[in-house]
Amino acid sequence: MSLLIRHRHVLAVSLVVVGLVFVLSFNAVGIVAQDREATVSATAFDPATEPETLESDHTVYVVDTGSPLGDEPREAVETAATDGEFDGEVSNAQAQFFATDSYEYVVFDGAVYAFESTVDGESVTLEFDERDPASAASEIAAPVDEAESAARDAIETGEPASTAPGTLENPIVETNGEFYAVTPDIDPGMALTTVIAPITTILAAVGVAFVITGGWLFRRFQAGEVRPLTVRRGTVLAAAAAPGMLVVSVLFRSGNSPMWVVVGTALAVASGLLLVAGVALARERLWRLAATLLGGPALLLAAGLVAAVLAGPVEGVMGVIFGAFGLVVVGIFAAPLVLVGYRFAVSGEPALADGQ
Repeated sequence: MSLLIRHRHVLAVSLVVVGLVFVLSFNAVGIVAQDREATVSATAFDPATEPETLESDHTVYVVDTGSPLGDEPREAVETAATDGEFDGEVSNAQAQFFATDSYEYVVFDGAVYAFESTVDGESVTLEFDERDPASAASEIAAPVDEAESAARDAIETGEPASTAPGTLENPIVETNGEFYAVTPDIDPGMALTTVIAPITTILAAVGVAFVITGGWLFRRFQAGEVRPLTVRRGTVLAAAAAPGMLVVSVLFRSGNSPMWVVVGTALAVASGLLLVAGVALARERLWRLAATLLGGPALLLAAGLVAAVLAGPVEGVMGVIFGAFGLVVVGIFAAPLVLVGYRFAVSGEPALADGQ
């Protein structure tokens, strides 16, 4: 009898313990993220000598620090800056900054311009009106009494001020004729948490599959069964990972976007399907093995569609990308389930009892 068979109870408990560790890592990262506070700092600047600082505001585009322009778009901007207007054709015009309605000002070669644009296919009309940098800054900036409280605190104290995470509504603030750029501070710990969070989501999905599989196997072993797994039972266990992951998401990350919840749930089921793959391999059910291995990618595509419906197409695309990465991680960390499925699959003979 193999080592796994002899120590099957230890194996079942180990699956539960490792699974709980994975799930708790998911919870720990969530707690760390919630406990961290975002801060902002305010830096005084002179629009006349530092007009590029106005880029902090979403209505300002700085040509020299934005996405590099090709020859034709840059020539169009240079012509508009020199002559006040450009009217002509620009290749790939729809991909340029002037094709959007987001910007009202352009900073080019140290000068500030109010601008308007009309883009129709590759036909482009640009109108540039050079503005005094201080006047433009006054139009862009928010008065200090209208700025967020964190921005006011940072300006008054000269020290970073705590704020809720999110986008600043007033990144340029004016007070007593002076201008301040208010910017979020980079927190290395928060950045690391942001990187680790997706990994722990995947590990939590694997952990849920481990806990469900280990708990079920322990009960069957206690009942005297040695090889209790069938394809049908494995499929039920894999499906049970879905509500399990949903419960974990609600308990530990209730503020998660729908994309993380949906894709995490799909990854939990995909982890459980590796158990089914092991059983199918042991039983030489090759068509079921193939169907099981294809089930993971199919689930992730479906999860991406659900995320797109719930949160929009961008979230859907992100879900598919994250899911593809997640499948690789699942394939590494949940691989033991293939071996478990293979070793504890029901054989053609009656299941062995304890001691046999």
